Amino acid sequence: MSTANWSSGWQMASLIAGPPLFALAFGFFSPSPLSLGGFADGLCYASLLLLMAWGVLFVIQGQFFTAFWISCKRFFASWRRQESYISKVEGGQNEGMYELTGQDDVSFQPRLIPHGPFFWAGAGYFAVSFIFSLLFIK
Repeated sequence: MSTANWSSGWQMASLIAGPPLFALAFGFFSPSPLSLGGFADGLCYASLLLLMAWGVLFVIQGQFFTAFWISCKRFFASWRRQESYISKVEGGQNEGMYELTGQDDVSFQPRLIPHGPFFWAGAGYFAVSFIFSLLFIK
């Protein structure tokens, strides 16, 4: 399967409109009075959340954990082969021999969320909040 369709629809609209709405909500619920500086702080927090979501998606879609799991399987398969060879030479039986086959690979393709829009929205909103912060320094 392919990645989700982010060219139009509510996903892209929520990614674009979400951080300013979060910043407004942050301004209403913060103990300080509502100001553009508070809005810039909320926008910065929202952009940092988007950048963290990008990082998580980047690591997951880079298949770091899958590669780690397959490497562990290969290591233990080679370890078990050495044990089975030693037991075979010593006259033991060949029970428990494990060989790594192509069946250990993932046989399905999950539907992935593209991580690029999260990075660009987070970086853009972070730049905007940084500029707001510079403009409203007291």
